[in-house]
Amino acid sequence: MTNATENVRTLIHAIAEALVDNPKRVISTITSNGNVHTINLDVAESDAGKIIGKNGRTARSIRTILSGIARDQHMNLNIMTDGGI
Repeated sequence: MTNATENVRTLIHAIAEALVDNPKRVISTITSNGNVHTINLDVAESDAGKIIGKNGRTARSIRTILSGIARDQHMNLNIMTDGGI
């Protein structure tokens, strides 16, 4: 994992903390499988709707930001609640 990948994780983490009611409950990790990196964003179950948004618009916006800042890397975003998807 590169420093740039960690910076992307930090940015996505900060965005998630700004959106939820329980920012201390936000946990973000990265898993890698070859050239594909996945940011796993774990939030409180009560905050899942704030991260996903109406019709998934907020999650789609976060993924758009992710694809824009990580153009040279293939990155995915998984949103989980209380340790599970």
